[in-house]
Amino acid sequence: MYFSKVMKNSKKQIGFTILALVILILMQAVTVLRIYKLETDKFDTEYRELIINGLDLFEEAKPGIGLDVAHDNLDLQTKRLFEYYKFGKASDTLGFRKITLKLIQEDFEKNQEMDVLIKKILQNKKIKTKFKVHILFHKIEFDGYSDTLSIFNETIDSNWEYVDDLRIPDGALSVKRVNHWGSYYSCNYELLIDFAEKEKMVLGQIAGMMAIMLVALFVIGFIFITILRNMLEERRLSLLKTDFINNMTHELKTPLSTIAIATKSLSNSDFASDSEKVIGTAKVIGRQNKQLSKQINHLLDVSMWERQQFDLDKRWVVLGDFLHDLVEAFKWECKDLDMTILQDCKIDPKLEVFLDETQITTALHNLLINAVKYTDKKPEISLSCEYTDQIILIIKDNGIGMSKDNAKHVFEKFYRVHTGNIHKVKGLGLGLFYVRQIIEAHRGTIQLVSKLKKGSTFTIKIPSNGRSNNSTG
Repeated sequence: MYFSKVMKNSKKQIGFTILALVILILMQAVTVLRIYKLETDKFDTEYRELIINGLDLFEEAKPGIGLDVAHDNLDLQTKRLFEYYKFGKASDTLGFRKITLKLIQEDFEKNQEMDVLIKKILQNKKIKTKFKVHILFHKIEFDGYSDTLSIFNETIDSNWEYVDDLRIPDGALSVKRVNHWGSYYSCNYELLIDFAEKEKMVLGQIAGMMAIMLVALFVIGFIFITILRNMLEERRLSLLKTDFINNMTHELKTPLSTIAIATKSLSNSDFASDSEKVIGTAKVIGRQNKQLSKQINHLLDVSMWERQQFDLDKRWVVLGDFLHDLVEAFKWECKDLDMTILQDCKIDPKLEVFLDETQITTALHNLLINAVKYTDKKPEISLSCEYTDQIILIIKDNGIGMSKDNAKHVFEKFYRVHTGNIHKVKGLGLGLFYVRQIIEAHRGTIQLVSKLKKGSTFTIKIPSNGRSNNSTG
């Protein structure tokens, strides 16, 4: 009940933490967008004032500078176009107006020299950036002595696609509004500047702050992931601990219950008078006591190995003879089972290795006995051995196998794989943990490749001289 409540609270904490992290990210994103907008407005204000003030200085020195050539050419062009219209050569007035507007637009942008002035203004401030000048007409009229023709009026002719065709970016800065009267026309237009690299320049100004915010988010995210991983790991360890306690309780309770029943039987006077029953009961007590001692000693051994409070009794051992004796002893142990075990050792029969014979025997025996326990058909086991610069032992079985997720944790203390319908398997989840400790104590490694319903393959690599490549002495 307590464990379930803790897990429920942990899920709530994880949920609230994720929600808080998402809110924080959204707040950071909104903050960045606001800062970007403020910096963009600041950029627009500063550059607009810079260009307007610069153009005013040029205008004071020479009125009409930058636009006089465009105005003079527009005078000549409008004269020809107006005369063409007055003599009735334009049968379609609307079409004539649209064509005229297009011609005036192209000619005016071609002859204006404002881009030269703006470039000088920016150079004086040592600003290097790309820009483009746009001319936006709001009103154009042809004025004659006796008649007038409105070429374009943005209020009346708002349905024209004039502005769309110009493709002026939304962020273009308006720096000048001009009303001009020529000999044959009057016009009102606006001068706009498009800074192509504005976004890049603004982002460059806030890059440092954005970097700090991103680092802060990364750190917060890393801390969150670390905490979440630790919580999940604690949950997994709690589940393993619970399973271990249940298994240990069962493993210890069974012999204790048997001993209790046997002891109670011995206290019966009628039972005690039968010597055969007494001897049989004593044997039962002895077996159960041995089993109980075995489980306790197993736990003590694992504790000792985990704290590395042990000494290996390494000696030179003829590997071929050692493996042969191991396999023969295992065959005798499992003589009542319908089992097949093959041995394939591609090594020199006289090859000697430096190891703790007792501990390695225990490790290999655990792997062999698991191959028999974790199967739902006739066990088929193969033990092969190779020698390169180290000893390579491979134990392969045809058992039930396991998933990749289970294979990743199977060497951890107390971890047990669920065996489905196989109920004969008992234990505390310490066998493979013990095996790994023994192999690593010999400066070796153990790897597992397993597939469900297809069996498992354990590969052990240990140095033949008892030293790894990184060890000395």
